[in-house]
Amino acid sequence: MSPLRENDRTTNPMVSVVCPFFNEESIIEDSIVETIKHLENKFSDTAELILVDDGSTDTSLDCARKAIRASKKLQVHILHYPLNQGRGRALKTGIDAAEGEIVVTTEADGSWGFNIVSEIVDKLQNSNDLDFVIASPHRSGGGFVNVDKKRVWLSRYGNLLIRLFFESRATMNTGMTRGYRRRIIQPLETQENGKEFHLEVLLKLMAIGFKFDE
Repeated sequence: MSPLRENDRTTNPMVSVVCPFFNEESIIEDSIVETIKHLENKFSDTAELILVDDGSTDTSLDCARKAIRASKKLQVHILHYPLNQGRGRALKTGIDAAEGEIVVTTEADGSWGFNIVSEIVDKLQNSNDLDFVIASPHRSGGGFVNVDKKRVWLSRYGNLLIRLFFESRATMNTGMTRGYRRRIIQPLETQENGKEFHLEVLLKLMAIGFKFDE
């Protein structure tokens, strides 16, 4: 099922930010507005925001359409399809549509903070030998804020088990918030449509030999 696209491009961006969402009407409008403000302050007109509505059944899509009116310089695009297909499919849809040299994927609710995109982009731009960057709360100096203790425990020990079983060097294998060079992520073939997408992408990129940091 091909996604419907709203808003055409005007220029080629340097950075593409991909944010999928599904049934987030209570927070999506404010989060998108704040994301737009940060991206415009940091990148002016050299970035694009790609919002992917994964078949929301509430008013999320209308809220997103309303929120993008806040954009003054930023290119904002909405992709959507009528049936929910999973986070992985939504991310792949947004990644395939991206035209920036760097593609950042992150949550639409701003749960990582609105500076995370610029931090990831800065790290990639300052490290020519890196192919992708993972945001991780498990690294030294990282942590969780306002997250249920059970979820923290599941994330910490779940990622530890993944590192042991899959010989992964990453401390965060299951997170969405990452930055990739477009030349490595767009050609990557994936099968997972759900949350397993994150681990599939990571293991394949590591197996190919691409370099990353967190």
